[in-house]
Amino acid sequence: MLRVSLRVTTCRISVWNRIFVLDMLMEETMKIFKNENIAIDFHDAGCNARKLIYTFTPFQFNDLDGEGFGIPFLVKNGFDVIAIKINDDSWYQYIDDEILSKTSAYSEKYDDVITYGSSMGAYAAILFSGNLKADKIIAISPQFSIKDDFDIRWKKEALAVRWSREITPQCLSEKGDYYIIYDNYFHLDMLQVERIAAVIPPASFHPIRVPFSGHPSGHLMLDMKCLSSTILNIIGQEDFAAANIDIPVKFLINNRKALLNLARQSNDIGRTELSHIAYRRLVRSYSDNEKMMGEYVTFLERQGMLKLALRYMNRMISLNGANPYLLSKAADISLRMRKYRQAMDYCERAVAIDPENRKFANQKHEVLKRI
Repeated sequence: MLRVSLRVTTCRISVWNRIFVLDMLMEETMKIFKNENIAIDFHDAGCNARKLIYTFTPFQFNDLDGEGFGIPFLVKNGFDVIAIKINDDSWYQYIDDEILSKTSAYSEKYDDVITYGSSMGAYAAILFSGNLKADKIIAISPQFSIKDDFDIRWKKEALAVRWSREITPQCLSEKGDYYIIYDNYFHLDMLQVERIAAVIPPASFHPIRVPFSGHPSGHLMLDMKCLSSTILNIIGQEDFAAANIDIPVKFLINNRKALLNLARQSNDIGRTELSHIAYRRLVRSYSDNEKMMGEYVTFLERQGMLKLALRYMNRMISLNGANPYLLSKAADISLRMRKYRQAMDYCERAVAIDPENRKFANQKHEVLKRI
């Protein structure tokens, strides 16, 4: 095995040596366990690493033979990694105690053990932190539960799972520090984090707030080029504390994901003026994006700004005039404005495109009764 010196957590090797190490890794990756839904692989960084990181794949991961979560980045930076992968979106409920015991035995050989994941993978990073004897837990936008009514984003998946595990104080690592990265303006993720915080001792709970980053927060952090440094700082610094990662205003107003999160979340908390500003900038910057414009129209309707909503409906129709549903929507808005002849014009155009659709015919009949 290639031996190299260490500085903090990173192998002191040249670019070519790193490529060589990664090539070796590709050849020597060891399978710890595999069945049709679970694969666990050990990746050796090739530099006598003293830190071991367990990573967990996120929702909708399918390739058990592929790389797990964050593998190239972590190995490149000198960490040994055990990649735990599932392909059935079961929230890691079917990893039994025997598999866990076999996997956790690797922890004994290292000075520091970290668990790391995003969304569903973050749930697992917390859930198995005790079993894996983790010193640090890095959870990006984790769930506490997907079964409860306060958050139904994964209701379909929750109903399909046979639940045998859940996050409780008993599943936690007694020595673990929990670094929870999340969008503190995204209501549903905030509710999940509040419930996680309730079971973790306060001294061990370290929130890292990334406003308007959405779910999962790591995607926007990657765009901002601050994800790698944040993860390395958490892994490498003994006293890394809670933090707020501020999004520069220039980045916020020029990044579609951040701006859309700002628009949605400001609306959710009643800051409709700020939401309107964000939506306006979005539709100006992405004037050919029909989905974006449709979301803005819905916002305008809810604010009672029907004239402006109709203006943007007409813009959408100019982009896709063959879509009868856009014409029908414009007819609905015109009806609310009591512009019945205008509504009839939209209805007739919709019926002409799809004469067999009863919805459009019925809508035209209703408008006729108003004229």
